Amino acid sequence: MDPAADNAANLQVQPMNEIRSYPNPASNLNTLQYTIKQEGQIRIELRDRQGKVLKVLLDDQQEKGDYSLDVDISQLKNGVYYYTIIDAQGQRSEKLVISN
Repeated sequence: MDPAADNAANLQVQPMNEIRSYPNPASNLNTLQYTIKQEGQIRIELRDRQGKVLKVLLDDQQEKGDYSLDVDISQLKNGVYYYTIIDAQGQRSEKLVISN
């Protein structure tokens, strides 16, 4: 009898939130679409390539569902950036390329 098998059977996997953006590459405006799988506190950050938080786009309680957020990126230089969505289950990121 494998004791690890019992633990694996009892382990519940929490659904991950989904995050995507378009257009990508982008130049002035980008639309961030995300799906919340479980109600709770949601934080969405825009980070640079080194992981430094440039802007907090959202920090609020949200219910399950699909959401869309228009993001003005006209002030950012060409390069690679990341949207990061953070909740109680962890975090997930989406790469954004800015090319003017």
